[in-house]
This record gives sequence, C-alpha cells and structure tokens, in this order.
Amino acid sequence: MEKAGWLKDVMKFGRKSSQEDVVSGLCGELSLIVGAAKDLPTSSSGTAYDPYCVVHVVSPSNIHSKASRTGVRKKTNHPLWNDEIKIPTIMDGESIHFIVKHWIRLGKPKVIAEGILNLHDLLGGEKKTLTVTLEPQGSLDITILYEDNSDLFGLSLEDSCIREGCSIPYIITECVCEIEKRGCADVGLYRTAGNARIIRVLKNEFNQDPMHVKVGPDQAPKVSAVASLLKLYLRELPEQIFTEHLYDAFLSFASDLLTHEKRISGLQGTLTALPKSNYDSILFLLDHFHHISTFSDLNMMTTLNLSTCLGPSLFTPAGDVKSLNVHEQNVLTNFLLENWKDLKRGLEPPEIPPDVEMRLREIRLSHPKRTPSVASSYSTKATALSDKSESSLTVELAACMDEFDETQQLEKLKEALGMSDTLTPKQEEIINAKLLEIKSIKESVRIGRARTLVKSRKSSIAPPPAHLQFASALLATHAETKEDHLTPKEFRHLCYDLGVFIVDDNTFNKLSNGEEFLTRNQFQRWWWVAGERLAEIYSTYSKHRLFTQAVAYFQYYDLDRVGVIEGPSFMNLHQDLLNHSYANINDNVLDCYCEIKQKTQAELNGEPWSCTFNEFVDWLLRINAVSHGQSPSISLPPKSESGHGLSSLSKVAATSDSKRVNVSISNDEA
Repeated sequence: MEKAGWLKDVMKFGRKSSQEDVVSGLCGELSLIVGAAKDLPTSSSGTAYDPYCVVHVVSPSNIHSKASRTGVRKKTNHPLWNDEIKIPTIMDGESIHFIVKHWIRLGKPKVIAEGILNLHDLLGGEKKTLTVTLEPQGSLDITILYEDNSDLFGLSLEDSCIREGCSIPYIITECVCEIEKRGCADVGLYRTAGNARIIRVLKNEFNQDPMHVKVGPDQAPKVSAVASLLKLYLRELPEQIFTEHLYDAFLSFASDLLTHEKRISGLQGTLTALPKSNYDSILFLLDHFHHISTFSDLNMMTTLNLSTCLGPSLFTPAGDVKSLNVHEQNVLTNFLLENWKDLKRGLEPPEIPPDVEMRLREIRLSHPKRTPSVASSYSTKATALSDKSESSLTVELAACMDEFDETQQLEKLKEALGMSDTLTPKQEEIINAKLLEIKSIKESVRIGRARTLVKSRKSSIAPPPAHLQFASALLATHAETKEDHLTPKEFRHLCYDLGVFIVDDNTFNKLSNGEEFLTRNQFQRWWWVAGERLAEIYSTYSKHRLFTQAVAYFQYYDLDRVGVIEGPSFMNLHQDLLNHSYANINDNVLDCYCEIKQKTQAELNGEPWSCTFNEFVDWLLRINAVSHGQSPSISLPPKSESGHGLSSLSKVAATSDSKRVNVSISNDEA
C-alpha cells in the first residue's frame, strides 16, 4: 500500500516524557549501629591503620548522600565502634555504601575497605543483625532497621509484596473486588478512561497508606476510575509483571503456527518459572480479566478488546518503539484470556489472602459468569492487521495522531487505509479496531520509555561525573537555612561558586515547582545536565584547582555579587591570570577583552568596559586557559574597604598577591 504523503516526514514519536516517567529509589528512615569490623587490611609495613567507617546512601543513578561516620579507633584491624547512626530522611535510595578509611591528620584519608548492602533486602520493617563483606578483605557487623516510606506507584512488585507481607499487592485485590462488585456490565470497562482527578487522589492515598485505602462508591463514584487506577499501577511497575527475562519466552507462544496443545503446555511451563509474587498476581488478574470477558454482551469488552487495552500494561518491556512487537503482545494476551480455563487446569492456584478469596466468592455468586459473545480473534498469520506493511503503517499513524483532533484523525486514517468517505459497516469495524490498536501502540511506547529509564538507572555502575560530585559536596556548605535544601539566594551563590551565574529566581522557581526550598535531588538532577560542559575541568585535579582559583579571582572584584565587573577590576583580574601563568592568556589587556566580548576594537569603541561572569567562564573554556598554570595560593587577600568578603569557594582558592593596577579605561582607549 502506498503511504499517504503526510506520513513520509514522520521520524519519531513526538511525545515528551512526563514527570511520572521518572522513577526514584526507595524512601524512608534508616537507623543502624556500626558494630565491629574484623580482619581489616594493614599497611605495606604490616602496621594497623587508624580506622573509621563512613556510611552513604546511594541512589539508583549512583549519587551518594551526605556522609555519616563513626569515631576513629587507633592502630587496630579489629576495631569495635558500636556507634549509632541515624539517617531520618532517605529520598532516593538503592543501597548503603560502607567505606572504612584510615584517619590522617593532614591530607586526604585513605580508603582501606568498602562494602555494599542492598536497601531492598531490608524491606519489612524488622531490625536485622547482618555481616557485610568488605573488599579487598574484612567484614563489618551491623544492626540495622529500615522503615520504608516509598510510594507504592513505581515500587517493584516484589518489594511491594515484601513490605505488605503477601504475594499479591493490596491495591490489586482491592481494585479487582470493587470492579467485579459493581462494574462487570459497564460498557467499555478498561477502555474508557476514569476521572483524572479521582485517579490522582486515589493514587496519592495509596502512596501514603498502601494497605488501607478503599475504592468504593464514596471514593470512586464510577468504577471506570478504579479500572484506570489498576491499569496505571501496572503501567508504572518498573518491570512488566510478566518480567523482562521471560518476555521473549512468552512471546514465542504468540504464534498460532504452533499447535494449541503446545501453546498451552509451553505457557504453563513459562508461567511456573515466574517469581512467586508475579505468578500469584498474574493468575489472579487473568482470572479476573477472563471473568470480565464473560459479560462482553453487556460491557462490549471481548477478549480481543481487553487484550488490546491491557496488553501494553502487562507485557511492554523497557526498550525503543522499534524493538516492541505490540501486535504479538496483544495476540498473546488474547490467547491467555480465551483459553484461561484450559491454562489454569495445569497450574497451582495462586495464594490469595483468605478474606479476599471469601469476598470475591460472594461477589461472583451474586454476579455469576455469563456466556461470552463470539468475537474475532487475533491472528499472527498474514492478515490485514498483522501484515508487516500494515504494522509499520500503524506505528507511523500512532506517531502523529496527537497532532490532529478526532475528526482529522478519522480522515487521515481513512486516507492512509485507502477508504472512501462513506464507510461500510465492515470498514467502520476496521477503523475502530485500527484506532484501538494505535492507542495500544502509543501506550506501549510510553511504558517502554519509562521502563527504559528505570533500567538504565538501576544498571548504572559508573560513578557520578566529577562536576556532580563536587556540586554535591559544595551544596552542604551552602544549605545553611535547612539541611540539604537551598533557598533562592543559596542556590544562586552555589551556582556562582560552581561556575554559572544565575541572574534571577526564575530557574529556582521552575526547578522547585514554586516551593520555598530546592531539594538536593532536584538540584543534582538539574546540575547533571546544566554543568556538563564543566565535567572535564572538574575531573582533572589541576584544571579543577585552576578553575576554582579563577572563579575566586572574579568574585573578589565582584563586590556586590552581581556577576559583572567593570574596567579597572577587569584589568586587575587579567593581571592575576598572567601572574599565575594561565594558558593562552593574551598579554595585552585590550586584546584579551576583545576576545571575551568576541568583538573587534572598532566595534567596542565608545562602550564602557564590563565583563559578566558567564562571559568570563565561556572565554576560559574557549581558550583552554586552565590547561596549565601555577598552583593556587592559600593566603587570603585582605578585605576591601567596602567590607566585601569571599564566598566559601573563594576561601578555598584565594586571590593572588599580584600587583594591582588601578586605572580607568577611557572610551578612546577602547
């Protein structure tokens, strides 16, 4: 089929990732007692070190929290600490990093040994006594209690079950019971979207108290909101409920080239290979979806319609749209629902909580199963909806349907499928099926992107870039009003010290969502991208020191911290850079100023001299000025008469003792 012209320019999906696509680590409170370490390494001469232990909480993207530490023990490789450490607020945790260091009075402490403890292993709210294995040698005894306060949405299925002490999360059993109680006959169940405000409220309530929220008529007047909530929960699981490592195995049974018996036995075997929580939850859900399909003469949700609506939430793995086979996912979901009676005969029944089982039995006695209406089944053979060219066309249609309203969508779809304006009943059926399939593809793409983000964060083993590590350390010195939180002024000063001048509060308000404070995590996520151009400088010790010194020079002359210095101050700044042999600095101050402004002397004629901080930093990077130079002086210059003092960064890299020139620059000189 010849593609319509408007499809030829479609290159990719235009949807931007939403805030709900960002999945964080665990949140909660941690208290631990660092007990004794055994068999720690000794120095090359065989002498025992002076050890102390540092504790960090590490995020999925390998960002370390502010450190907590024990006391120092002298000359021993079997230290006994018994020091209690409390971390009352964990915002984004994946693991706990224990680092044993040798204390040195002057100089950088030496790492002796280190170990990692997975935070997910501590779910359940019980105090545990554990031994952490240290590398390259040794062990560490700890007593630890982790009280998890993580949101339910975005938490893995296994973690949710561990925390709740069951094999099927409460949100699944509660939603299923309520849907079967009052929604089996609702037209378009699982296809019709529920009220967004009600769904948002219920989601927040489940995040706050995942085991006691009700979804009855008082909370959700229409059951479509409950069905949408259940689909949202399944979509936001960091890994699809059928698991990623068994995804290909399940999809291999989508083809109807296999005999019916082989598909049944193969699926039964693959289902039994699932983890306990996934197995029980899937069987519970499939039984529910099959029950809903028996009311298809009332709710119009045949197994075909249900599979198109539910397939993306159940099966979509992490990955790009090109690697997704949405059609096969829906084929398999349809087969599971159509043949559920045969499938479950050879499977162990799921472990359902007794109260849920009794409640569901009573509901089904009052709403007995019906005989489902006959609907055409999905096929993986060469039919119109599964042909490769049609499948490719459907993906492209899904890519750009958001650009049109409903009327335009229908017209474009008819154009793409080569249909006339007047549709036959059969063509209307094809159009409706195609629209539903397009919606399914778009949902799969969104879910795949979100799960890709989770996968990349959790598989990240590289340390955070140097510019992020330095910013994280410096943040603690600026967060004076509230620990690990920045006010607008503190945020601007921190950015100034890091190498970026922020003029107003607009950036702060955008990052903090209008809140009074900016959190450490919000700042780190922003600086990871905003400070990327400085990554190379911060990763090299000599460049880092020279850049820090250059920033301190500029700040010394910027008395009011407005990010701008005038002519005389610029000449002094230029002299400081020359005296410390910064690379590629033009000896002529006028030529140097022209380089910064990227203008000729003629273009600058008549303009008063002024240099902004961001222009100064751009110029340093452009000419690679910090590639070499003299080590920074550690002596501090005297305060100016105006009482100007140095920032926390300026105190680290002080200004030079160079000769100051106090001259004014006339317009003629320019």
